[in-house]
Amino acid sequence: MISHDLAPVLFLAAAMCGGGGSESSAPAEEPTSPDGWTCEEIQIMTRVELSILQDCTTDAQCDTVLENTGECATDDLVIQGRYDDGFIYEMLDEAATIDCDMSFITEGDCPEMAMTACISGTCGWL
Repeated sequence: MISHDLAPVLFLAAAMCGGGGSESSAPAEEPTSPDGWTCEEIQIMTRVELSILQDCTTDAQCDTVLENTGECATDDLVIQGRYDDGFIYEMLDEAATIDCDMSFITEGDCPEMAMTACISGTCGWL
């Protein structure tokens, strides 16, 4: 008798918690790169790496331009040359394999004349 009274409540609780649902309601698996990274992981690792590579205190430290990372030559990433830039290129390649949006790494501006500089502690274009 008691179980009969509780049946609607138990059914509702099971439905809200995912019980009894079909497999088609399961979230789709996020695509991963050949090395097993998700887009979000690639973006996070790239942001962290860039915060290190682009950290500066003087214009002279910003002496390396990573070609083909921006919309044009004066939009490419600028980093300190003392660091290895291979990881950034590796992350860009990984991102490309899963159509991961990496447009956040540059501003997309293409001035005709620009010079590398340390701007508020970050290497960039001035």
